[in-house]
Amino acid sequence: MPENPAHGLGLERPDRWPFFRRDPTRVVLDVLPGHAPKDLPPVRIFLGTEEAQYRAERIFFYSIERVRDPARVYEIHLMKNVLGFDRSRWRTGFTNYRYAIPAFAGGTGRAIYNDVDQIYLQDPALLFDLEMGNHGYLAISAKDTSVMLIDCARMLDMWNRETAAKLGKHALIDKPSATPGLWGELDGHWNARDQEYVEGRTKCLHYTALHQQPWHPFPEAYSYHPNPLAYVWYDLERAADADGYEVFSSTAPSPDFTEALARERGEVETPPAPGGLAAALVRDLGVETVLQVHLPGDLPRASLGGEFQTQTLTLDAASQWPDAAADAVVASNVLAHLPPADLPWLLHRLFDAAEKLVHVDAVGIARQGLGSADWWRQRLDEIGARHSGKSWSLTVADKAAAIPGTVRHFTSRSRPKPTAGTAWALLDGKPGHDDQVRALAAALGFDCQEIHLETGLFGAVSAPRGSLEEPYPNVVLAAGADAAAIARDVKQKSRGATRAVVIGAPGTSFRAVDLVVANPAERLPVRPNTVQITAPLVPVNGPVAPAGALDVAVVGPAVRPFRRTTEDLARLGRVMKDRAKGPLAVQFTSGVSAVEKQALTEAAGAIEVLDEALPLDAVLARAARFYSTGEDALTLTRLCASGKPVVLVPLGYWYDKIPGSKPVLSALTLLIGGGTSYRGTPHQQHVLGRLIDRLIAAGRFALPTDPARLHRALIARGLLQPVGQDERMASPHPLDDAARVVEAIERRLTTEPAATF
Repeated sequence: MPENPAHGLGLERPDRWPFFRRDPTRVVLDVLPGHAPKDLPPVRIFLGTEEAQYRAERIFFYSIERVRDPARVYEIHLMKNVLGFDRSRWRTGFTNYRYAIPAFAGGTGRAIYNDVDQIYLQDPALLFDLEMGNHGYLAISAKDTSVMLIDCARMLDMWNRETAAKLGKHALIDKPSATPGLWGELDGHWNARDQEYVEGRTKCLHYTALHQQPWHPFPEAYSYHPNPLAYVWYDLERAADADGYEVFSSTAPSPDFTEALARERGEVETPPAPGGLAAALVRDLGVETVLQVHLPGDLPRASLGGEFQTQTLTLDAASQWPDAAADAVVASNVLAHLPPADLPWLLHRLFDAAEKLVHVDAVGIARQGLGSADWWRQRLDEIGARHSGKSWSLTVADKAAAIPGTVRHFTSRSRPKPTAGTAWALLDGKPGHDDQVRALAAALGFDCQEIHLETGLFGAVSAPRGSLEEPYPNVVLAAGADAAAIARDVKQKSRGATRAVVIGAPGTSFRAVDLVVANPAERLPVRPNTVQITAPLVPVNGPVAPAGALDVAVVGPAVRPFRRTTEDLARLGRVMKDRAKGPLAVQFTSGVSAVEKQALTEAAGAIEVLDEALPLDAVLARAARFYSTGEDALTLTRLCASGKPVVLVPLGYWYDKIPGSKPVLSALTLLIGGGTSYRGTPHQQHVLGRLIDRLIAAGRFALPTDPARLHRALIARGLLQPVGQDERMASPHPLDDAARVVEAIERRLTTEPAATF
């Protein structure tokens, strides 16, 4: 479990950041304007959460706002930083709070419990109103309490503040689960764990694998990997961003905000000076006017130095915030005195009021994680990313540093987007690389020059003489380690002005390039400069072709690590024959033997063999649906991007026939925190898995590709359906990978890499 900075630092107090409280914070979602209130009790939800889960917490709220009954009141009680609990042995920062809910609720009525790593896809009022009979709590199993409907009066004797504070989790659940009739079974779709998700039926989706949570709450403790269902969560976050949604706002701050402003702060410590990085940024941006934001009773701080036209704003619930009031907005000695829940709206307000620059300071109270200097930097970076064209500066008095008095400085400089962007596309002659580089170049839309790399003696790859000369481009695109090395050389020659973007593992430290683009099969860990995509980048298919008449199989050469036999192709033919809704056809590409072709065509019966030279676009136009063994990733992605159904007839791996291989591979997978449990949910990550990821990110180790991960990602988006699986996991969600990679590239072009010292 990630270390909570409140432990061991004497900070579990109501008067010290992050501010502990006697009871959970109650947030009311009232009846929406224009709706007559229903005569029904408020839907009470108690949310187990912690400060580091701020992104998940926001989207949990937003998910409810999207599906709630507008004529009903909802009460959400934030169970975090509650006094009187020994959390030292808890797996999360909120593990046992759920067992105090009957007491938090006054021992009456009903209450829902949710973990913060969940989102609602249907109205939680439907759960709240369920028939409970004589049961004390409903859950998907007697001991899985991550989603519950609780009869508070019935459970008060077993679950209350005293028992939750002193007993362990197992002791708290063993007795209720063993009491006949106390537990009642809850529909599993109210707690669909990861791959149990089914679009349209799942009511509450639960991201259980800690190292696959899409919002990456504990980068100091976990090495994150992509989640096939991350797109569901990201779609919600993008919608929340577009709506400007925050749980609290300047007009409706958190219940703790006013108390924090009124709290005696004792002798105010002088905040750290901005330092040379901020001063250089002020000069470069031509700052002339400054808005200074300060707390009541505190004096405005002239922290940027120099002579500016200055105005001030006292921060309170009645503050009248101007829009773009000054070149720079400074909030000195403010952040460390406010509840973390109010940081998002405050930072947004600071950026809204600034024309060019926001400068803030903070106090680092932990070496890593919540309250650390890097945590504060991350908050500025996330908020700043939603305010294009504006720079920021952060100064942190790092109290947790080994050297007393350490001050850390961070800046991020915004730059204008190139009006006529240029790119070099490095092509190494490998179709799997070149196709993706060309696809990305087309999506980027810059004036792009293709550079065909040459292979010399002993396999050395180089660019043609004179092809890598000034003027250097804004972006250089590459795929594969050989091309990546040349992209790094271009970046170095340009003195960092050219952004190096590499598709796949760069063959060296991820930090040596600006952006690494990774699809799931490559098993690359999430890092600050990676973009995890669903599938390989492929040329856009263009408008969806009208539904043709044919059921088409596209079969190419066998690809490792699969083991394809003639019987596998005969099975593919039989599947097509059994499922056919129209005439059958097959396109064999080069590299398929006559024996393999015969095995498929004989098993399928009447089947048209399409010309091998027929372009894939023409095949897409003639097909009603496709069948694939899923070997060639690029072809499979093109089929899935066609908008037409694609059926997967999976193959075994080459090592499946080796005696004893399966238990050995399962054990190795478990060691690195991979694989799935008996119910199909991912295993949690282990220490060895994090070590391997560090080696991969350093360019010192590589895992073999795993195409099954690509298949799972396409299945999760409803673009691929395994044979024998009658129900799709989701309706088709078109691939948006190229657009997201372009967005990440543009972010790096318009933001100078954050400086720090």
